[in-house]
Amino acid sequence: MAGRWRTFMPALRREDEVEEEKEREREEEAEGRRNRRRRRRDRKKEKKAEEEEEETEKRKRRQKKKKKRQKKGKEGRRRRRSRKEKKKKKKKKQKGEEEEEEEEEEEEAEMRRRRRRSRKEKKKKEKKKKKKQKGEEEEEEEEEEERTLDGTRELHS
Repeated sequence: MAGRWRTFMPALRREDEVEEEKEREREEEAEGRRNRRRRRRDRKKEKKAEEEEEETEKRKRRQKKKKKRQKKGKEGRRRRRSRKEKKKKKKKKQKGEEEEEEEEEEEEAEMRRRRRRSRKEKKKKEKKKKKKQKGEEEEEEEEEEERTLDGTRELHS
């Protein structure tokens, strides 16, 4: 019935259309807001992900540089050390102290030999002590066995 009235009364029809139009606009605005929020959220997430990726790349680069620096430092130390040794040798050659160096090396070798000998001697002494202790323990055990046997013989006789 209501639909018929509207057909006959154009003013009512216009009001309904205006009302529907307003409702449609409100829904569109709400949808637009939702879309804007979603886009903003997505942009934020993308930006955050990019920043994290950049941070990890920076970290990796820093670590690589650090490793390189450390490696260079080691090589430099090695080179410096060898340079120092070369300089020392040159000085010794100039002064004619190579013989002294050989003597020092011989002395060091002799010291090593002495240490080895003393270690070997200590080991031998320890082994002798252990054998002696074992021998004494065995003798004591034998004496105890003999005593017990003597005691049992006396009891039986």
